[in-house]
Amino acid sequence: MHNFLRIFALSMIALLLGIPILASGVDGAAPAPEETGGVTSAMAPLLSSEAVRSLQIPGATRLAYHTETGMVRFVGTEPGKAIPQPVALPPGATSEMAALSFLSVYGGQFGLRQPAQELSVREVEQANGERAFVRFQQVYQGVPVLGGELIVQLDAKKNVLSVGGEVLPDINLSLQPTIDAEAARKTALQMAAKTYNLPEESLEASAPELWIYNPLILGAPGKRENRLVWRMEVTAKDLLPIRELVLVDAERGRIALHFNQIDTALNRLIYNNGNNYAIGLPGTSVVRAEGGPTTGDADVDRAYDYSGNTYDFYLTRHGRDSLDGLGANLISTVKYCPNSLNCPYANAFWNGVQMVYGQGFAAADDVVAHELTHGVTEHESGLFYYMQSGAINESFSDIWGEFIDLSYDGAYDTDTVAVRWLMGEDVPGYGAIRNMSNPPAFSDPDKMSSGYYVCGSGDNGGVHTNSGVGNKAAFLMADGGTFNGFTVSGIGIDKTAHIFYEVQTHMLTSAADYQDLAESLSQACNNLVGTAGITTADCTQVREAIAAVEMSRQPTSCPANEAPKCDNYGFNSSFNSSLAGWTSTHGVWAANSSYAYTNGVADSFATLASDGSYGDFEYRAMMRRSGCETCANGLLIRGTPNPLQVYNRWNTDYAFLFTRNGSISVWKRIGDYETALLPWTASEAVYTSGNWNTLRVVVEGDRIFYYLNDKLVWSGRDADYSFGKVGITMFRSSSSVGDLLEVDWAILAGGTPLTLFKDSFEHGLEYWSYGATSGSNAWYHEYGYATSGDYMLYAYNQPAVADIYARTKNAVNLPAGQNAYLHFRHAYDFESGFDGGVIEYSTSGGSVWADAGLLAVNNGYNGTLSSSFSNPLGGRSAFTGSSSGYIATRINLTSQAGNPLLLRFRVGTDTSVDDLGWLIDDVQVYTCLNRLQTIHLPMLVREQTTLGFNSQFNDSSSGWQSAGGAWRLDSMAVVGDGLPNGWASMYYWQPFTNLDFTVRMGREGCSTCANRITIRGAVDPLISEHNWSSYYAFQYTNGGSFSVFKRVGGGSSIALQGWTPSAAIVQGGYNTLRVVANDGNLYYYINGTLVWSGSDSSLTSGLVGFGLYRDMYSSNNALVVDYATLAGASAALEQALFIPEQAPAALPGGSEEMSP
Repeated sequence: MHNFLRIFALSMIALLLGIPILASGVDGAAPAPEETGGVTSAMAPLLSSEAVRSLQIPGATRLAYHTETGMVRFVGTEPGKAIPQPVALPPGATSEMAALSFLSVYGGQFGLRQPAQELSVREVEQANGERAFVRFQQVYQGVPVLGGELIVQLDAKKNVLSVGGEVLPDINLSLQPTIDAEAARKTALQMAAKTYNLPEESLEASAPELWIYNPLILGAPGKRENRLVWRMEVTAKDLLPIRELVLVDAERGRIALHFNQIDTALNRLIYNNGNNYAIGLPGTSVVRAEGGPTTGDADVDRAYDYSGNTYDFYLTRHGRDSLDGLGANLISTVKYCPNSLNCPYANAFWNGVQMVYGQGFAAADDVVAHELTHGVTEHESGLFYYMQSGAINESFSDIWGEFIDLSYDGAYDTDTVAVRWLMGEDVPGYGAIRNMSNPPAFSDPDKMSSGYYVCGSGDNGGVHTNSGVGNKAAFLMADGGTFNGFTVSGIGIDKTAHIFYEVQTHMLTSAADYQDLAESLSQACNNLVGTAGITTADCTQVREAIAAVEMSRQPTSCPANEAPKCDNYGFNSSFNSSLAGWTSTHGVWAANSSYAYTNGVADSFATLASDGSYGDFEYRAMMRRSGCETCANGLLIRGTPNPLQVYNRWNTDYAFLFTRNGSISVWKRIGDYETALLPWTASEAVYTSGNWNTLRVVVEGDRIFYYLNDKLVWSGRDADYSFGKVGITMFRSSSSVGDLLEVDWAILAGGTPLTLFKDSFEHGLEYWSYGATSGSNAWYHEYGYATSGDYMLYAYNQPAVADIYARTKNAVNLPAGQNAYLHFRHAYDFESGFDGGVIEYSTSGGSVWADAGLLAVNNGYNGTLSSSFSNPLGGRSAFTGSSSGYIATRINLTSQAGNPLLLRFRVGTDTSVDDLGWLIDDVQVYTCLNRLQTIHLPMLVREQTTLGFNSQFNDSSSGWQSAGGAWRLDSMAVVGDGLPNGWASMYYWQPFTNLDFTVRMGREGCSTCANRITIRGAVDPLISEHNWSSYYAFQYTNGGSFSVFKRVGGGSSIALQGWTPSAAIVQGGYNTLRVVANDGNLYYYINGTLVWSGSDSSLTSGLVGFGLYRDMYSSNNALVVDYATLAGASAALEQALFIPEQAPAALPGGSEEMSP
């Protein structure tokens, strides 16, 4: 069964790895004629994003797009405006018919193919006798989609005022479960028992129902794939605060999602004072009924009074009759204890039926109103108590809790300025737990970019902490204030409550996030203009409050999933009254006390260039644009400014651009030609209008990643440019006014990795040994879903106790006195908190292992494993839960410099519950060099450099051509099988004179045949055995010998160094060959050891290349070339640098060029 689950899991994870390239939402790459004169270029998108979007849905004034699906998630209108029905409705058409008629035309933009078949009406509700709200549930062949919901708002004429929600597009899924309902129920009970440390027989599960689930709808961690699941709710028979929503994968039998839906107000210490806990809920008898006298028990009387205040507020402000709107009884139990270990109970909760309070917790009116509001939320928006929807759920309860607290003063409660906007300040012995006017006072975020924003899965995804964003917005709307560069004039509690109630009851779906809340608050205010005293001016203040807390943004404190390899050079420009390190290549740039800025140049690019040039790096800058809505702004990398081209663009570069109105693009330029790597595309990652945007580009060899406000918006590969200047640029049209680009800061950190060990697992697990210290081995070499090539290392998260490992066979020698790093890409889905993986190292040959994860620089461990269920790694920090696709981790090994290093990936699992496990690829150990122009040690003093290259051969061999034999790209290498009795070779198209040329290669097959790199060569014409006609050749064999030969003009080859044994050669493994040539001085290194140096001036310039000789008798021949890098120069060598690395004297050896 375990093997079946493993194979099945791997066959289903095609959508797991990485974050997809954003789908295009705006067609064309040409600028608007009125903006740029109609010239096709990267200056601006075809039309403004708003113009294009309004063409998509005529009459819509606001559209929002889902950041992961790329589909429309919200359409809104201005006060008094509506979107006309695209097709005339028949007389007597119902609201449901009108909503479906609209979606039959525009549903495709939301992700629907056949709305009538994909939507089921859940509810139709009238508001104010004029507006109607139709709430739809998305279904696929009758099976509901978790979180897939749309709400269509209609006016009295049945035209559309708004549409909002989430849709899971392009579902194609078998609805035949492999796991039956009873097996799923048992899995759910087993998981819940383990989670809450209870016996299974103390729990019960509702009848399982089939649903469809994809984590992207909830913004949850996990594979972005559609799954058929069994949905159920697990509760405790003895009424413990457990209402666990559980989804069990109906095909694999694993837990797909689970979280507790109990809405608790506090998380405090547990006290055991031996009180009686035997009485269950709701209790044995009513101690105070409606209209009854006070009892003298403070808990009873305050629960009675405060629930009355809550009822009264909802009735008088919102016309709502109790929690369900239908007069439901308000049942409260006070002084509740779930068991002897939790008595007195330091909490309060809504259990879906009634309110429950621990001793003293009914003493706070905001806590009472908070918990009762969870009941309203359950009956209305139905927000999941998980991730951002859970944070909004909590925020709604805080908001009404405080509104009611501030609206009712009585014998128990008088609110002063000092406690205004504090939550729970009246709970005896505890006091306030949150501050809505200043959330950071309790380490809660007050905006989406706050460092307090919680990104992990704890607390159901940070529902109590991340509620601070909504709380701050409500405070600003009600009381006003200046925050985050925005000044808000308060509109008062009553208006704010009406707007939030409109959102709660009519606008939000169960999976709503903060972006949905932002759009809904704005539209709700528009809906209510002319009622409850709300004006269009009030709506302006609502939008200012939304902007102040950055509600439309994604959180920026969450770790980025890509990790730079090197950060040992760069700059940190704060631009505080200085442009040091930067030069304008066009336009007037200046710096004030805070920013670098330019007003641009009409019909031209204004660009600021770095003084230095860089290769591999992470480059970030924060900027904001005023003026032109559709003009391009952004970052340039690996560029050559001169000669400037049309519109004063650089001669070569990669450009990463955005516009004020929400479009992005990526371009490559050479001279007058440009290529759209990403055409202009609408993106929700852009903070529109005058907001600050943070752009981030990570480039590593030919891999390029573009982040906007910490959202990965594009990734790709291109090998045409390997280094150059970086820049900041803006385009200004001749017709725009008020143009200004301000840049707050720009930071670059990078370096060029010199590989010591690298494995992409394309050739099996030849460098690894693997097994189990305890339990069953579950490591595999798997095909299909790697980050490069086709193969990866994979460990299955088995449902049994095991300690399994995969370790390198041979040690990597870390250079003494130099930095060293480990970088690898991986994706994982472990049973969260129980099973997980660690990375370890040994410098003692494997006798002692240390935790390498403690040295992580980027994307390290994310949790601690439980010690309760026999996991051999219990109690350790580890990778656990879900990585949400592939991430990169970087570990600093510099502390181990000079030591031989072994690596070990290790997985620990416990007694039960399986999951996908750990996928690992592209493992690299390396040292970081300072500048790409001096790629391998500063041997050359360069007065002027000539263009070199950095060919990593990651699915690209750009610039290289075959001079003999067949060569193929094999993921992270270029491979040639050779020619019988001949030379197979490749050459780079550009000639070089003085150079520093390095190639890493490994030979399979013949152990006595030559493998070489060549410089200053001539390919045309090839002579006998497909050999070049001129060259210097630097060679080695797998048998451990090296040589140096030259050939001039097709003549005989001459041995400058005959075949000579060398301990520097790794026999049967990879070898790094390096040649430094300066005028007539030649230096040959193998794996960092200088094995030969000499002088010869026969050849002064020519092509570089690599190749192999193959005899007639050997088999399975291949030369695998990992990378080739070159930098050129014309200055003299600093000879003193070579003194510690003297070459051996010339030794007698074989004179045949092909082999010793």
